[in-house]
Amino acid sequence: MALARVQKNSKILRGRVGNLVFRVFNGKEVVSIRPSEYKKSTSPNAIKNKNRFSAVVALAKFVNSLPELSKIWETSTLRGNNNYMKILKANLALTEGGNLCDKNIILPSDGFHNPVTDIILNEDKLNLYFSYSKDDLSLLKNKYDLHLIFYKSEIDRKQKLIPGITAQTINDIELSDYLEITLKLSHQYFYEINTDIKIFCILTAKEVVKGKNYSTTFGKTFFIEKNKS
Repeated sequence: MALARVQKNSKILRGRVGNLVFRVFNGKEVVSIRPSEYKKSTSPNAIKNKNRFSAVVALAKFVNSLPELSKIWETSTLRGNNNYMKILKANLALTEGGNLCDKNIILPSDGFHNPVTDIILNEDKLNLYFSYSKDDLSLLKNKYDLHLIFYKSEIDRKQKLIPGITAQTINDIELSDYLEITLKLSHQYFYEINTDIKIFCILTAKEVVKGKNYSTTFGKTFFIEKNKS
């Protein structure tokens, strides 16, 4: 049985004794009663919510681990005590069906317009297509780092979601030189399981563009068949 402990020099009790749970909330000791036969819910809705949270936690941890992207979240005025919490809170409401979807964001949604209009996956090649309006002309005067975030997941026998995230960055591109970019990808990463893969694309600028040095997020979902040739 789990035991409560007394914090040194404070006489504060923390932990569980029987069905009593002792914790500290806003500087005050709180005691709650835990049901004697507590069991985690296995309802479809409970599983979906747990998987949804796991997916967003994985995304938040990954994005926050990338210094160039984490720094942008640090300057954001979105709710959250730190970068990780800002990413988490901004993305939870955007999920669908207990998982990430292509509406989720890698950077705050107040960035400059993302000129990427489509992503095409053809076996181990990825094509990105760009389109520029008159309002985007100022984008062509800058250099950018183009970041691709790849997200895939699978469900184990216990209906638990297992997420996997990786990234690829192309440095110092000039948008005026590109209407299309073709990248070669890892065939093993994409085709080892039957799964949906979500690809997110963002741009970070060397200089401020329209008040921001980062773009909005463009995302697209692909269904991948195992061992596709």
